[in-house]
Amino acid sequence: KDSRMYSIVDVSDFSSDKTITSNALVNPSISVKTPGFLTVRARPAGTKMSFIVLHHTAGSSWSGAYDEFVKNPLQKSSHYIVDKDGTIYYIVDEALQAEHAGDIGGFNAKSIGIEIVNRGDEPFTDAQYLSLNTLLRDITNRYGLPYDDANIIGHYQTAQGVNDNKPDPSTFFDWARIGLPHHPLQSQVTGPALIA
Repeated sequence: KDSRMYSIVDVSDFSSDKTITSNALVNPSISVKTPGFLTVRARPAGTKMSFIVLHHTAGSSWSGAYDEFVKNPLQKSSHYIVDKDGTIYYIVDEALQAEHAGDIGGFNAKSIGIEIVNRGDEPFTDAQYLSLNTLLRDITNRYGLPYDDANIIGHYQTAQGVNDNKPDPSTFFDWARIGLPHHPLQSQVTGPALIA
């Protein structure tokens, strides 16, 4: 058994001030791999999912990103990693809060974070775009979110991204390949997306 696996926690233990672990409380409707869930915070009670935030890992392997998150998932983590071959790794339960976009304005509490394996200086793979399309459709369908530019955003559109000039998911990311051909590029963003 992977030494990074965590035990199931009774859902009655969920509160916004506790750090908890879990095996999947929210199951995607698509095929994903789970190397082990990370220990993270619960989302605040009554949180409404508003965004899916896309990132690139700034590395060349899913395991390198996962290992970085394992070091301190309460400071840096994401719900999913999409590998170059299209494999989707589910690493933080969607029911819980990953730390992926800074929490200025509550982005972490109201979003799902997806890391895409990419150094930031290279094209994304066809397999990644295919898997990302599938994952995004699954998430938006399950949460009743419109599949649009307002709900699927880049890290560069969050308050942290604007403040820290984050380029995620990089200038090489082709928004049209995920069905959002008119998505604003980083150079067109004048302020962070607004929380609903």
